[in-house]
Amino acid sequence: MPVHQLVKICTPSTKKYEWTIGTIYWQFYRKAKFIKLFCKNEQIDYHWRFSHEQWDTTAKLLLKAVKNI
Repeated sequence: MPVHQLVKICTPSTKKYEWTIGTIYWQFYRKAKFIKLFCKNEQIDYHWRFSHEQWDTTAKLLLKAVKNI
C-alpha cells in the first residue's frame, strides 16, 4: 500500500476512501459507531470492523512502522 493511501485512511477527517492495489479493490468507511475496512479480489471478499479506539491504536502503529522504514 502506498504511503499516501495509508496516511489518508489514518487521518481522522477521512470518512470514506476507496482505492485499488493491483487487482484488489479496497474501501474504508469511518462510521459513527465503527470503522469498516473491506477488500475484494476475484475469488473472495474480506470485511473487518474496528471500534474507533482499536482503529486509533492500529493507525498509530502503522504510521510508526512506516516512519521507521
